[in-house]
Amino acid sequence: MRAPVMLTRVLMGLRSKGLFWTLGLSLSLGGLGLLVLTLYLQRSFSAIETEHLREDALRLQAGLAQAVAQRARGAREWSQWTQLRDFVRNRDTDFARSNLSPASLRASRLDWLVVLDREGELIWTASADGSHFDAENLLNRGTPRGQRLFKMPPPGGHCALDRWLGQLVVICQLPIHDSEGGGEPVGILLTGESLDERKLDELRSILGLRFNLLADDPSPTGGSDFEGIAGAQLETGGQQLRLSWPLRVGDEAAHSLLKLDWPREMHTQMQRVLRGAQALLVGVALLLAAALLVVINVHLVHRLRHLQQQLSAVRTSEQWQLRLTVEGHDELAALAAEGNHLLERIEQQMEVLDAQSRTDSLTGLANRRGFEARLQEALTRCNRSGHPLCLVLLDADHFKRFNDEHGHQAGDRALQALAQALREVARRGDDMAARWGGEEFALLFEGLPPELAAQRVKALRALLAAQSVGEGQILAAELTVSAGLALARPQDGPESLLQRADAALYRAKANGRNRLELESA
Repeated sequence: MRAPVMLTRVLMGLRSKGLFWTLGLSLSLGGLGLLVLTLYLQRSFSAIETEHLREDALRLQAGLAQAVAQRARGAREWSQWTQLRDFVRNRDTDFARSNLSPASLRASRLDWLVVLDREGELIWTASADGSHFDAENLLNRGTPRGQRLFKMPPPGGHCALDRWLGQLVVICQLPIHDSEGGGEPVGILLTGESLDERKLDELRSILGLRFNLLADDPSPTGGSDFEGIAGAQLETGGQQLRLSWPLRVGDEAAHSLLKLDWPREMHTQMQRVLRGAQALLVGVALLLAAALLVVINVHLVHRLRHLQQQLSAVRTSEQWQLRLTVEGHDELAALAAEGNHLLERIEQQMEVLDAQSRTDSLTGLANRRGFEARLQEALTRCNRSGHPLCLVLLDADHFKRFNDEHGHQAGDRALQALAQALREVARRGDDMAARWGGEEFALLFEGLPPELAAQRVKALRALLAAQSVGEGQILAAELTVSAGLALARPQDGPESLLQRADAALYRAKANGRNRLELESA
């Protein structure tokens, strides 16, 4: 009666303590939860905001690259023009005045055009507004730009966004071919198309981004790589982010600083989410207080009583393989786990004791008790499947005389040698060797016909004949065995099969020993 009373007192104490701690913890955890959620959401939305800003920045760079590529396609049509190739060869000024005129450039949306021969000699220049084009400034060999433009470009040519004379210009450098684009290039075509504010507005509208290209190229103070964008600097404002980085489109630096003004829509959204989360957490804290009281009052009591019932069932039934089961991952579950460790240790000890009760201590083979259990199982399988089952009973010949002449220690070694030989012939998983008692042994062969079982016994006798029993030269006696073999018959039981095998063993002894006799028909 004391155990139920003590359990009731414990549970009443748990209820009162649970009420006190639930009220305190629900208030504390609610505030802590709000703080953690705020920090988590700020970090999460900041990561999302950074990723979207990076995507827009890369999209802006890709848009500028696309703008350069579109202008490159128009310039490439000029460079693959058979008549232009012929002009480079024959220097026909009439052709140039008619076809390389300001009107032709305006029609192609080019601002200027320069034609050079293969050696870099200036052949022709033209500008869309008809004014004199300062080719010497463009082709100044004292500048990296001038040195590059004098060289023959690769077969496909290249275009880059560059800043020249205070303007952003798409400068293309292309080899001059015929209309088929074949043969050796005869010269170099240089074209330029400026990106004025109107064109940049068009690009802003297409991309849906607010950006500026500064005329100068100031290096951002403290600039570093921002998510793969080299030399970028991020400025954080209240509702807006500004990302600045040196612009590079094509093979050459554009000598401009690109500034992207990015509205912080994610930040505004996060503020809305936080306000909703705060209201939600207040409600959750109240529900948590009620839920914890239910857990302590109902689930804890139920689990304790369930654990007690399981322990009582194991104790009364002595079924040590049973295990305690408690849901959850708390102290009760840990207590059940410790109880299971004890039950496992008890089960192992019981298995060891059972194995010892079925094993012969001298030879390590199964003893008579273990063999009889296996024989009953084998007969059941044989009757069900129809497979053969052979039983062999063996007896060490003249073993009493051996013990008298050489002593019991030598006799024990002889039995151990015989056991080792039995293991070697009963090597299949369906075979079994056992010490029946004293110097008598047994072999069981499942699924093996009598002729093959007899060969195993013959192999056993050969193994024994090949070894001596004893230590050094003191003992050299041979150990021989007599054996009787019986084949299981339908509806055979252990006693009838053992009787026939024992009768065959008796005949083997009567017929001179050291031999195998089969059961009589």
